[in-house]
Amino acid sequence: MANPSIVIIPGSFSPPSMYTTFASHLQSNGFETIVGTLPTASRTPPSPAATMEDDASHFHDVINALADEGKDVVIVAHSYGGIVANQCAQGLLKTDRAAFGKPGGVVRVVFITCIVPALGCSTSDTTSDIRFDGISVQGDYMTLDAVESAKMNFSDLPLDEAVKFSSHATMHSALSFAGKLSYAAYEHVAVSYIICEKDACLPPTFQQDRIKLIEEKSGNKVDTRSINAGHFPPITRPEELAGLIQEAIIRV
Repeated sequence: MANPSIVIIPGSFSPPSMYTTFASHLQSNGFETIVGTLPTASRTPPSPAATMEDDASHFHDVINALADEGKDVVIVAHSYGGIVANQCAQGLLKTDRAAFGKPGGVVRVVFITCIVPALGCSTSDTTSDIRFDGISVQGDYMTLDAVESAKMNFSDLPLDEAVKFSSHATMHSALSFAGKLSYAAYEHVAVSYIICEKDACLPPTFQQDRIKLIEEKSGNKVDTRSINAGHFPPITRPEELAGLIQEAIIRV
Protein backbone atom coordinates (compact mmCIF):
# COMPACT_ATOMS: atom_id res chain seq x y z
CA MET A 1 0.00 0.00 0.00
CA ALA A 2 1.30 3.46 -0.89
CA ASN A 3 2.49 5.76 1.85
CA PRO A 4 0.10 8.59 2.72
CA SER A 5 0.94 12.09 1.61
CA ILE A 6 2.00 14.52 4.32
CA VAL A 7 0.80 18.11 4.51
CA ILE A 8 2.78 20.30 6.92
CA ILE A 9 0.97 23.26 8.48
CA PRO A 10 3.56 25.72 9.87
CA GLY A 11 3.43 27.64 13.09
CA SER A 12 2.74 31.36 13.35
CA PHE A 13 5.36 33.77 12.00
CA SER A 14 6.86 30.83 10.09
CA PRO A 15 7.50 30.70 6.33
CA PRO A 16 7.66 27.30 4.57
CA SER A 17 11.44 27.65 4.26
CA MET A 18 11.78 26.95 7.98
CA TYR A 19 10.48 23.41 7.32
CA THR A 20 12.49 22.57 4.20
CA THR A 21 15.13 20.36 5.84
CA PHE A 22 12.51 18.55 7.92
CA ALA A 23 10.39 17.94 4.82
CA SER A 24 13.39 16.61 2.90
CA HIS A 25 13.90 13.92 5.55
CA LEU A 26 10.26 12.87 5.25
CA GLN A 27 10.62 12.74 1.47
CA SER A 28 13.77 10.63 1.81
CA ASN A 29 11.72 8.23 3.93
CA GLY A 30 9.31 7.78 1.04
CA PHE A 31 6.54 10.27 1.85
CA GLU A 32 5.23 12.83 -0.58
CA THR A 33 5.48 15.99 1.53
CA ILE A 34 3.89 19.37 0.95
CA VAL A 35 4.82 22.34 3.13
CA GLY A 36 1.96 24.78 2.97
CA THR A 37 2.00 28.55 3.33
CA LEU A 38 -0.14 30.24 5.95
CA PRO A 39 -1.98 33.27 4.54
CA THR A 40 -1.69 34.76 8.04
CA ALA A 41 2.12 34.54 7.86
CA SER A 42 2.64 35.56 4.25
CA ARG A 43 0.79 38.86 3.90
CA THR A 44 2.12 42.27 4.86
CA PRO A 45 0.63 45.76 5.10
CA PRO A 46 -1.12 47.37 3.33
CA SER A 47 -2.77 44.06 2.36
CA PRO A 48 -5.62 43.09 4.71
CA ALA A 49 -4.47 40.67 7.40
CA ALA A 50 -5.70 37.10 6.98
CA THR A 51 -7.72 35.19 9.55
CA MET A 52 -7.45 31.70 10.99
CA GLU A 53 -10.41 30.82 8.80
CA ASP A 54 -8.42 31.97 5.75
CA ASP A 55 -5.64 29.60 6.78
CA ALA A 56 -8.12 26.75 7.19
CA SER A 57 -9.72 27.43 3.81
CA HIS A 58 -6.33 27.41 2.09
CA PHE A 59 -5.24 24.12 3.63
CA HIS A 60 -8.67 22.59 3.04
CA ASP A 61 -8.14 23.19 -0.67
CA VAL A 62 -4.61 21.73 -0.59
CA ILE A 63 -5.76 18.56 1.15
CA ASN A 64 -8.93 18.22 -0.92
CA ALA A 65 -6.87 18.23 -4.11
CA LEU A 66 -4.70 15.38 -2.80
CA ALA A 67 -7.73 13.41 -1.65
CA ASP A 68 -9.38 13.82 -5.05
CA GLU A 69 -6.32 12.08 -6.48
CA GLY A 70 -7.20 9.13 -4.24
CA LYS A 71 -4.44 9.84 -1.74
CA ASP A 72 -4.59 9.30 2.00
CA VAL A 73 -3.29 12.33 3.87
CA VAL A 74 -1.57 12.83 7.21
CA ILE A 75 -1.66 16.40 8.50
CA VAL A 76 1.47 17.38 10.43
CA ALA A 77 0.85 20.59 12.35
CA HIS A 78 3.27 22.71 14.34
CA SER A 79 2.35 25.14 17.15
CA TYR A 80 -0.36 27.56 15.92
CA GLY A 81 -0.88 25.13 13.04
CA GLY A 82 -2.81 22.93 15.46
CA ILE A 83 -5.98 25.01 15.31
CA VAL A 84 -5.71 25.27 11.52
CA ALA A 85 -5.28 21.49 11.21
CA ASN A 86 -8.52 20.88 13.05
CA GLN A 87 -10.53 23.54 11.28
CA CYS A 88 -9.36 22.68 7.76
CA ALA A 89 -10.15 18.96 7.99
CA GLN A 90 -13.93 19.32 8.11
CA GLY A 91 -15.42 17.09 5.42
CA LEU A 92 -12.00 15.76 4.44
CA LEU A 93 -11.59 12.77 6.75
CA LYS A 94 -11.25 9.50 4.87
CA THR A 95 -14.37 8.21 6.64
CA ASP A 96 -16.33 11.31 5.61
CA ARG A 97 -15.35 11.01 1.98
CA ALA A 98 -15.99 7.26 1.88
CA ALA A 99 -19.59 7.91 2.93
CA PHE A 100 -20.01 9.80 -0.36
CA GLY A 101 -18.14 7.24 -2.43
CA LYS A 102 -15.03 9.39 -2.69
CA PRO A 103 -11.47 8.07 -2.35
CA GLY A 104 -8.69 9.38 -0.15
CA GLY A 105 -8.80 11.77 2.76
CA VAL A 106 -7.25 12.56 6.11
CA VAL A 107 -6.30 9.47 8.12
CA ARG A 108 -4.29 11.01 10.96
CA VAL A 109 -3.31 14.35 12.45
CA VAL A 110 0.11 14.69 14.08
CA PHE A 111 0.47 17.64 16.43
CA ILE A 112 4.00 18.90 17.18
CA THR A 113 3.85 20.97 20.41
CA CYS A 114 0.54 22.33 19.16
CA ILE A 115 -2.11 24.73 20.32
CA VAL A 116 -5.24 22.55 20.26
CA PRO A 117 -8.29 24.50 21.44
CA ALA A 118 -11.60 23.19 22.68
CA LEU A 119 -14.56 23.79 20.40
CA GLY A 120 -15.56 27.45 20.47
CA CYS A 121 -12.16 28.57 21.75
CA SER A 122 -9.39 30.49 20.00
CA THR A 123 -5.61 30.49 20.09
CA SER A 124 -5.73 33.46 22.47
CA ASP A 125 -8.26 31.72 24.71
CA THR A 126 -6.18 28.56 24.86
CA THR A 127 -2.89 30.31 25.65
CA SER A 128 -4.23 32.99 28.00
CA ASP A 129 -2.03 31.77 30.86
CA ILE A 130 1.17 31.88 28.80
CA ARG A 131 3.34 34.96 28.40
CA PHE A 132 4.85 35.41 24.94
CA ASP A 133 7.79 37.82 25.07
CA GLY A 134 8.94 39.89 22.12
CA ILE A 135 5.65 40.26 20.23
CA SER A 136 4.79 43.74 18.96
CA VAL A 137 1.38 44.56 17.50
CA GLN A 138 1.15 47.04 14.63
CA GLY A 139 -2.47 47.42 13.57
CA ASP A 140 -3.69 44.00 12.43
CA TYR A 141 -0.17 42.60 12.20
CA MET A 142 2.38 41.29 14.70
CA THR A 143 6.17 41.14 14.57
CA LEU A 144 8.71 39.27 16.68
CA ASP A 145 11.84 40.61 18.34
CA ALA A 146 14.62 38.36 17.04
CA VAL A 147 16.43 37.96 20.36
CA GLU A 148 13.35 37.32 22.49
CA SER A 149 12.00 34.97 19.84
CA ALA A 150 15.30 33.10 19.79
CA LYS A 151 15.15 32.55 23.54
CA MET A 152 11.55 31.35 23.34
CA ASN A 153 11.49 29.30 20.15
CA PHE A 154 15.06 28.00 19.91
CA SER A 155 15.90 27.54 23.58
CA ASP A 156 17.84 24.36 22.78
CA LEU A 157 20.40 26.27 20.69
CA PRO A 158 23.18 28.73 21.59
CA LEU A 159 21.72 32.24 21.45
CA ASP A 160 23.80 33.47 18.51
CA GLU A 161 22.75 30.49 16.41
CA ALA A 162 19.15 30.79 17.58
CA VAL A 163 18.98 34.43 16.49
CA LYS A 164 20.03 33.46 12.97
CA PHE A 165 16.96 31.24 12.73
CA SER A 166 14.55 33.57 14.52
CA SER A 167 15.47 36.37 12.11
CA HIS A 168 13.64 34.44 9.38
CA ALA A 169 10.28 34.99 11.11
CA THR A 170 7.63 36.77 9.07
CA MET A 171 4.95 39.21 10.13
CA HIS A 172 1.82 37.45 11.35
CA SER A 173 -1.83 38.41 11.44
CA ALA A 174 -3.02 39.55 14.86
CA LEU A 175 -6.55 38.64 13.78
CA SER A 176 -5.68 34.96 13.52
CA PHE A 177 -5.33 34.40 17.25
CA ALA A 178 -8.98 35.39 17.76
CA GLY A 179 -10.41 32.82 15.35
CA LYS A 180 -12.52 30.29 17.23
CA LEU A 181 -12.49 26.58 16.48
CA SER A 182 -15.77 25.36 15.00
CA TYR A 183 -14.68 21.86 13.99
CA ALA A 184 -12.53 19.58 16.14
CA ALA A 185 -10.99 16.98 13.84
CA TYR A 186 -9.36 15.40 16.90
CA GLU A 187 -12.77 14.09 17.96
CA HIS A 188 -13.12 12.06 14.76
CA VAL A 189 -9.70 10.93 13.50
CA ALA A 190 -6.57 9.21 14.80
CA VAL A 191 -4.24 11.62 16.60
CA SER A 192 -0.56 11.64 17.50
CA TYR A 193 1.03 14.34 19.67
CA ILE A 194 4.78 14.96 19.88
CA ILE A 195 5.78 16.66 23.12
CA CYS A 196 8.82 18.94 22.97
CA GLU A 197 10.41 18.42 26.36
CA LYS A 198 12.54 21.60 26.35
CA ASP A 199 9.90 23.93 24.92
CA ALA A 200 10.19 27.44 26.40
CA CYS A 201 7.25 28.73 24.34
CA LEU A 202 4.53 26.15 25.00
CA PRO A 203 5.67 24.33 28.17
CA PRO A 204 5.37 20.53 28.39
CA THR A 205 2.61 20.94 31.00
CA PHE A 206 0.58 22.90 28.44
CA GLN A 207 1.19 20.22 25.84
CA GLN A 208 0.07 17.51 28.28
CA ASP A 209 -3.12 19.47 28.91
CA ARG A 210 -3.82 19.47 25.16
CA ILE A 211 -3.44 15.70 25.11
CA LYS A 212 -5.86 15.36 28.03
CA LEU A 213 -8.39 17.54 26.22
CA ILE A 214 -8.18 15.44 23.07
CA GLU A 215 -8.57 12.20 24.99
CA GLU A 216 -11.52 13.52 27.00
CA LYS A 217 -13.37 14.84 23.96
CA SER A 218 -12.61 11.95 21.60
CA GLY A 219 -12.79 9.08 24.06
CA ASN A 220 -9.63 7.72 22.44
CA LYS A 221 -6.04 7.43 23.59
CA VAL A 222 -3.61 9.80 21.91
CA ASP A 223 -0.48 8.26 20.42
CA THR A 224 2.01 10.31 22.44
CA ARG A 225 5.71 10.66 21.68
CA SER A 226 8.39 13.03 22.90
CA ILE A 227 11.54 14.69 21.65
CA ASN A 228 14.30 16.33 23.66
CA ALA A 229 13.94 19.64 21.87
CA GLY A 230 12.74 23.20 22.21
CA HIS A 231 9.77 24.67 20.39
CA PHE A 232 11.13 24.25 16.86
CA PRO A 233 12.37 20.68 16.25
CA PRO A 234 11.70 21.01 12.50
CA ILE A 235 14.88 23.11 12.58
CA THR A 236 16.82 21.86 15.60
CA ARG A 237 16.05 18.10 15.33
CA PRO A 238 14.72 17.59 11.77
CA GLU A 239 15.91 14.03 11.16
CA GLU A 240 14.85 12.75 14.58
CA LEU A 241 11.48 14.45 14.23
CA ALA A 242 10.94 12.92 10.79
CA GLY A 243 11.61 9.51 12.33
CA LEU A 244 8.96 10.10 14.98
CA ILE A 245 6.48 11.15 12.30
CA GLN A 246 7.19 7.98 10.35
CA GLU A 247 6.63 5.87 13.48
CA ALA A 248 3.31 7.62 14.07
CA ILE A 249 2.18 7.05 10.49
CA ILE A 250 2.92 3.35 10.67
CA ARG A 251 0.09 3.22 13.22
CA VAL A 252 -2.44 4.31 10.56
